[in-house]
Amino acid sequence: MQAVYKIYFQDEGEKFTFEAAWRLLKDEPKWLAGSSEASTKIRKNSASGAYSSPSNPLTPTSSKYDSSSPTLSGRPIGQKAAKRKEKEKLVEMSYTPNVKYGSLKDDLKMKIYLMSMFAHDYARIEGEKLEIERKNVDAKIKKAEIAEEILKMNDLQILSKVTSNMDARQLQSHEILCDMIREKYGIN
Repeated sequence: MQAVYKIYFQDEGEKFTFEAAWRLLKDEPKWLAGSSEASTKIRKNSASGAYSSPSNPLTPTSSKYDSSSPTLSGRPIGQKAAKRKEKEKLVEMSYTPNVKYGSLKDDLKMKIYLMSMFAHDYARIEGEKLEIERKNVDAKIKKAEIAEEILKMNDLQILSKVTSNMDARQLQSHEILCDMIREKYGIN
């Protein structure tokens, strides 16, 4: 019995606490390993109304437990048990208990590597964002400088405009504008 407790603890990671229930139920027909009783239930066929025996009666089985299946070989396993069995197969295929520590260590190394790659990529992306922002600011400054140069050229054109064909009113407006431009650039 101690070996069974040990195996249960290895499989489940906790002590077996259902010994009292197990002692009560171990001799019940449902839980006997060699139960070979076939179902004798008669069912009513809904289409014809006739009675029939089950279409899949249990076949007699040996009293040995099939270790590859969690149930007796004559009884089909349920959906949950089938899923559990598939998960157990995947777990067994993925690692063995002796390699478990090594695989956890490798998983941790892989996670650390992935996190460092993520941090590196994040830093690179942030650097690229800052570079793009710097280029945008430089472009705006250059655009403002070009606009200022265009304004200077327009002011220079006004200052050098020929006034011989202007009437008195236009000439007076031109002189006021020229005075403002000279004051703006500090030209006397």
